[in-house]
Amino acid sequence: MRLLMPFLTSRESRDEEPDLSKDVLAADKWIVLGYIRGFSQASHDATKAIEDHKATLEQILATMDF
Repeated sequence: MRLLMPFLTSRESRDEEPDLSKDVLAADKWIVLGYIRGFSQASHDATKAIEDHKATLEQILATMDF
């Protein structure tokens, strides 16, 4: 709450949470987020699979699904 205080309008009490009912993403933005999540998950899985101090870029690229 402390971080939001400077952004509250004069009509909003500093003791209340801001109204987020209109703070939504459009359907096309959810699709983009899905793509980002998919790439991030693949990158995470590839990183975990070759987690080692001897890993090379060649090994990393081979594990990623481009």
